[in-house]
Amino acid sequence: MKRKSILFLVVLLIAALTVGMGGCGGNGDSATSGDADKVYTLRIGTGSGGRDHQNVFMERIKEELEARSEGQLVVELYPAGQIGNMAQLVQGVQDGSVDSVCIPTTYFATVIPEMTILDMPYLWKDAARGTRILMENSTSLDKIIEDAGLVQAGYIRNAERLLISNRDLTKVKTLEDLKAMRLKTFCHPSEVIQAEVEALGGIYSNIDVGELTPSLQNKTLDAAMISATLYYPFGVHEVAPYMLMAPRDAMISVYMINRNYFEGLPEDLQQLVLDTAREVNDEVFEYAGEYEELCISSMLEEGLTIVEPSPELAQEIRDACLSVADQFLAKYPEMKDLYEEFKALSAKYE
Repeated sequence: MKRKSILFLVVLLIAALTVGMGGCGGNGDSATSGDADKVYTLRIGTGSGGRDHQNVFMERIKEELEARSEGQLVVELYPAGQIGNMAQLVQGVQDGSVDSVCIPTTYFATVIPEMTILDMPYLWKDAARGTRILMENSTSLDKIIEDAGLVQAGYIRNAERLLISNRDLTKVKTLEDLKAMRLKTFCHPSEVIQAEVEALGGIYSNIDVGELTPSLQNKTLDAAMISATLYYPFGVHEVAPYMLMAPRDAMISVYMINRNYFEGLPEDLQQLVLDTAREVNDEVFEYAGEYEELCISSMLEEGLTIVEPSPELAQEIRDACLSVADQFLAKYPEMKDLYEEFKALSAKYE
C-alpha cells in the first residue's frame, strides 16, 4: 500500500467526521461573547507534516472551531515546523510567542520535568490504552502543567516506539547481540528514553528530526527509536531498511495552549475550545491506530524488513527497559508519588 492509500483513508475520515459532527457546529448552539464582533486568532504549531494524526487533529479542530464560533475564532495551522522545531515550539507556547502546539508529550520534559514520567517503559499497556486513561482522568500532573503557564487541552493517541536501523537487525537473536552492535540511535530528548536506549546497548543522539534521514543515509547514525508514523513520511525506511518490533513503548501526544492566551479568551470561547478539542480528539483516536498500521504496511511493501523478536528476546528487552524506572526514580525521588499515581491508574484499566 503506497502513500496514496493513506491520503485516501484520510479523505474518507474527514468527510465522515464532518458529517458526524455537522449538527454540533455553528448553528447558534455555541455561546457568544460579550463582544461578539471581536475576532480572535488561534495559532497551532506542530513538527509533523502530511497526514500524521496530529495534523489531522489540527485540521479538524480548525474546521469545527471556526464553524461553531461563527467566525469569532480564526484558526491558523503551522505544520512541519513552520514556526519552529520541537524545542522552539515548546519554548514558544510557554513564553506566549506561540498560542498552542500539538506535539509528543516527551518534548515538554525540558520545561516540565514531571512530563518525563509519561515516557516510562511499559507504564501503559499500549498507546491507545495510555491515551484513553489520560483523556478520562484528572491527575496531579494537571496542576503542575497549569503552574508552568500552560493549559492541557487533550492527550492525543500517538504510536509505539520501534527500533529502525541501517544495520542488519535480523542477526539480533539475544539482547547481547543487540548490545554488541552499539547502535548510535536517534531518540526523543527525554532522560527516560535516552536511558532506555542505553539499556539496549545503544548510544543516544539528539538531532533535529529533519536531519534524521540524511544522518542514517550517510551513516553518522545507525538507528532511530521513535515511531512508524514518523519513519514513513520522512522516508526513513528507504535508508534504514530493518525494523525491530521492539521495545513497543507507548508514545502519547498532547494539545497544549499558552495559559495567558487561553485566559484572554472570553469564557464561552474557552469552553468551546476545550469541548471541541475533546470531541475531535475522541473521533481522531481510531484514525491514529489505522494510520500507524498503514505506515508499517506501506514500508513493508516498499522493501522494509520487519524483525519480530522471539518471546525470549522480547522479554530480555522488556526487563532491560523496566530497569530504567528504578534508576530514574532513584535520581529523582520527588517524582515517585506521581509515578505511582500513574501506575495505579494504569492497573485499574487492565
